Amino acid sequence: MKYNKASSRFILALSTISMVLMLLLFPRIVHAEIKITASFYPLAFIAQSVAGSNAEVINMTPTGVEPHEFEPKLSTLKGVYSSRLFIYNGAGVDLWAEKLSVDLKKKGIETVNMTSHMTLLKVEGKSADPHFWLDPVLVKKEVEVIRDALIKIDPAGRATYEKNAADISSKLNTLNSKFVTGLKTCKHKDIIVTHSAFQYMAARYGLNVFSILGLSTLEEASPKKLAELSNIVKEKKMKYVFYESLVSPKLAETLANEAGVKTLTLNPCEGLTDDDVKADRDYLSLMENNLKNLKTALECN
Repeated sequence: MKYNKASSRFILALSTISMVLMLLLFPRIVHAEIKITASFYPLAFIAQSVAGSNAEVINMTPTGVEPHEFEPKLSTLKGVYSSRLFIYNGAGVDLWAEKLSVDLKKKGIETVNMTSHMTLLKVEGKSADPHFWLDPVLVKKEVEVIRDALIKIDPAGRATYEKNAADISSKLNTLNSKFVTGLKTCKHKDIIVTHSAFQYMAARYGLNVFSILGLSTLEEASPKKLAELSNIVKEKKMKYVFYESLVSPKLAETLANEAGVKTLTLNPCEGLTDDDVKADRDYLSLMENNLKNLKTALECN
């Protein structure tokens, strides 16, 4: 009889422990079922913001790598096929992702071409500019697109995705308000940047932007172009030339030295550096630092 009671107590205790472990592990099991892959950082940031703990979001472009210059290895691409959702930018930034999406669709994986949901600006009246994420107002549209895609693949998570989407949209509204207020009364409106990534920001906040390079950081600048920009710096009485965190500052420094001005960072938020990761920076904090540097360069009150 004592043996039976002891056995019963042991079985009951074991069952209780098993139930507790299941309750603790069950959310992880559910969340691990949803895997999202994004082609590069700004897409991954919004995807994680909307999905929250319901999904694992993988950024295909490694830390410290410029998306324009990234081409994934075949072994890396294979991992995308276990995703439920693949998000890419399109419009030329991630050509490898555009090609990959065709095959992913055939395999039944939900894909999102983000720029297909945007009205894109043209550079010099020709190529479509893919850098919409530097306008917080347009990023709110991105939030909606990702929210709807998540609800499509995981209807049970609708309430979570709608709440998270509302939360990040509110933060984007705040960011936009800070830019509007911060750049309202500035002595200057002209900026020179490394590559043509800032048209959407310029259009939203009334800036005039000149670029050393075109849409891609892989382009080269001729001595003639640098001389022309040096004259513009002097003519517009600019005090700074902007460089980027993921691109060599050499061109910006050369131009700044030629024109006799200083340099500052203006981050296209295409990816994080190792220092950004260590400091726990994200899209929102990078954009706030952009505002700070713009206010310095443009002499804003």
